[in-house]
Amino acid sequence: GARRNLGYSQAELLCMTPVDIKPEFDRQKFETMLTPLRQGRMEKLRFETVHRRRDGTDYQVQISLQLSKGESPAVFLAVVEDITDKKQAEQALRESEERFRSMTGNVPGMVFQASSQRGRLVFRYVSDGALALCARSPRLLLENARNFVDLIHSEDLAEFMNSMADSMHDLSNWQWEGRIHADEASSDEVKWINWRASPRLHDGMILWDGVAFNITEAKTAQQALSLSREQLQALSDHLQTVREEEKSHIAREIHDELGGTLTALKMDTYWVSKKLPPDLEALQQKLSGMLVLVDGAVQTTRRICTELRPTVLDDLGLIAAIEWQVAEFQRRMSIPCVFHRSIQEVELGKDVSIALFRILQESLTNVARHAEASSVCVVCQTTGQHVFLAIEDNGRGMDPAVMDAGQSHGLRGIRERARQFGGEVDIMGTPGKGTLVMVQFPVASTDALQIREQQT
Repeated sequence: GARRNLGYSQAELLCMTPVDIKPEFDRQKFETMLTPLRQGRMEKLRFETVHRRRDGTDYQVQISLQLSKGESPAVFLAVVEDITDKKQAEQALRESEERFRSMTGNVPGMVFQASSQRGRLVFRYVSDGALALCARSPRLLLENARNFVDLIHSEDLAEFMNSMADSMHDLSNWQWEGRIHADEASSDEVKWINWRASPRLHDGMILWDGVAFNITEAKTAQQALSLSREQLQALSDHLQTVREEEKSHIAREIHDELGGTLTALKMDTYWVSKKLPPDLEALQQKLSGMLVLVDGAVQTTRRICTELRPTVLDDLGLIAAIEWQVAEFQRRMSIPCVFHRSIQEVELGKDVSIALFRILQESLTNVARHAEASSVCVVCQTTGQHVFLAIEDNGRGMDPAVMDAGQSHGLRGIRERARQFGGEVDIMGTPGKGTLVMVQFPVASTDALQIREQQT
């Protein structure tokens, strides 16, 4: 083996000393290294060095030297191992680890490998990103994963452990989102982190390879957006309520003031017509025309008041108001419109009744403007603790793309009115076959909903 590795013949090697093939040593340095063996202070010496071949190339070796004391003079026994491949593999491994550390160091988060020992988290690798994420060095987390677990917010710890257990049980991805304290467990400052890891089996145990990101800024922005949406919804709800109250107020003012004035004007005009002599035909005709105009103004006033706030809704209830609106739609639009109900009356809160009635009005308005329908069917019934209203036409149908795009203010208004009271809206349109609007409102308790079932 020595002859093959070094390229010398046996005769040449017998004429050479060890120093001749060891470029890193001179005779004095080599003798100094052998001194402990000669003096008996060491039984065996193992070291790595370089051997030089006959052609001048070098290769790495590991040498084990031992002094044979049974010989006279003493003889050194040497075992030489060519470790070139081993060193190349180690160098490749170091370069690979360096590349891995460089990549994980540039990841905006903590890259980790973890396992479980009797249900407890154990880190096997942690990137340098741990320091920025949780103010803990990789060494601390590798020594004891409790240095990380103890930072998890008490309200989120159970979910963290449950998600770990679920991943172990199903070999599914470990996904968790929660808060950790920015420094100590007693700190009020928290960070939101997103934890993602993929499990795999290795030597009978589960290993997770994953990454944890700091998502505090995104979470804060999301919470601010949610708060803004809630505030906008509250404002929308308030404006809707104010709008209905203002409509009701205007309707009363028109009815009481303008309606009263027109009635008095009609009575006075009629009185004057009776007092005029019969031979004043021109004045009589003028007064008759005035009476016609006053009658028209009274009817217009009633129509405006009814559109602003139907008195039938307040006086007779939701079912009667729906029945009246269906009849009005059929009379005005000359489109057959039928109303089916499974209840005689349903007594809801005033605001809920108004919302359902306005949804009906908006749906019928859409039918009149866009559907080109020849018939309409309205259904109102109860299902358990819900009130159900459906409006269906046989018109040209609504384009699903328009519904999904949310470009219709009418449809958006329907959804907003339903959302305000926890309702659900389902709008289905089939081109050429019509549109169906279904609305379902929940009722909190049986005390809030009093239904008189229709006698059959």
